[in-house]
Amino acid sequence: MIHLSASISSVLGEAGIKVRPDADPGVWLMFLLPTSLIVSALKHPVESSLTFKMCAALSLGLMGTSVIFIVQCTKQKSLSVSRHLQLMPAAVTATVFRFIFNAGFLSSFISALISSTCYWHTLVTLLRKLPHSFTVGEVAVVSQAVVLFFYGAVLSFYSTIFQTPTTVSQISTIIVQVGLCAVATVILLTHRFKGLREIMSFYLTATSVLFIFIVVILTTILRQSPLLWIMEFLLFDDIGRTKMVMYMVICTIAAVLAVNYQISGKEKATPAIRKVFHIFAVAVYLPSLIYQCSLIYLASGVLLGIFAMLETIRILNIPPLGGPLQNGFFAYRDEKDSGPVALTPLYLLIGCSMPLWIHPAPCDVVDSAGFNLLPVMSGVLAIGIGDTAASVVGTKMGKRFWPGTKKTMEGTIGCIISQFIVVYALVCTGFLDANNHDLLKTVVAIIVGSLVEASTNQIDNIVLPLVLFIILC
Repeated sequence: MIHLSASISSVLGEAGIKVRPDADPGVWLMFLLPTSLIVSALKHPVESSLTFKMCAALSLGLMGTSVIFIVQCTKQKSLSVSRHLQLMPAAVTATVFRFIFNAGFLSSFISALISSTCYWHTLVTLLRKLPHSFTVGEVAVVSQAVVLFFYGAVLSFYSTIFQTPTTVSQISTIIVQVGLCAVATVILLTHRFKGLREIMSFYLTATSVLFIFIVVILTTILRQSPLLWIMEFLLFDDIGRTKMVMYMVICTIAAVLAVNYQISGKEKATPAIRKVFHIFAVAVYLPSLIYQCSLIYLASGVLLGIFAMLETIRILNIPPLGGPLQNGFFAYRDEKDSGPVALTPLYLLIGCSMPLWIHPAPCDVVDSAGFNLLPVMSGVLAIGIGDTAASVVGTKMGKRFWPGTKKTMEGTIGCIISQFIVVYALVCTGFLDANNHDLLKTVVAIIVGSLVEASTNQIDNIVLPLVLFIILC
């Protein structure tokens, strides 16, 4: 593994790529997201939609492309993809599509080849365009997520031609997919055309794109007004959901006030202070998963789009929000935020939400995570509870360090115990089933996740949720 990491680092250095400092390449992360999807589809074959199963099958090709990337770096000493090698994962994926989904081999092969090519180029492009922001493993997870998202979106849009979305889950998914496509379009346009970075041009472009995607395209797909549907869903359909929305608004205001207070003090936030946002995440996600699962499913996707837009405004320093956002970034900047993009808050949101997004049926008929609570709360448990406890306990009481790391054994113990306490409380209150099999999986997941947290120098917020999800799913 040391030789592999050294070879990859050498190739990246020769290519002029600057990865996130003080971290190894983390190539094992390249297989986490595909494994999560495949395991999820295999464990829940009945609940998995055709789109979900096809995304899981496509993950096989992404894993194969990851292997080829590693081989290229270690054997060929190059980031240039071999055309012949790239055909192999596409052929494997097309074969799976042909025999499992009875799809045409040629169309399956072309879609798999396009996906693998997009994954490779997205990975390399992000490394070049955002220096010091990622390790290889981290950028692989992001690139895979981008490819899988757009592949799933295309399949969803195509399916709406023949069947109008009717369930809350289907409509919420389409709304999030179209909204994020709109945000991605704004980001790509402002990146491509520098003239759009002026204040008037930016807001005019953003408003026009959002109008076209959300009002025109989304209305056409849903055969109804998405804005009216969202208003009815949030405010009039369920009094319990309306109360939860008000609760979320209060938590959001509290988080904004916390940021403003830190900025006004003109002091850089300590790691312990930054963990306050992990507590806010737990306060929002845990009750939502239990009582209003479909709400947090929709809200998390919408919030991701809002975060991406705000980060674009911050980077381009567009008034009136650019300045305050930049001040907040400097105040809460993590040592791992060494690149131009504030990835830590995005990773926190994604880490808490990803188990919800990659589970084929996260919400049951009574709008609760129900029997699926353990896997979909993997992110909340790992980073909201465990990682926070590890940081606080390690900072206050840590004396014995794990070899070769800055993590303490006391912090790891705190990480394990805190998660056990939360799971025990959920069992005692009846929100979790107390059968021996699930409890054993939970114990294994918590211990493995805590040991990974103690030993890795990758971003905890995207690593730990996936590790726990694979075990708990």
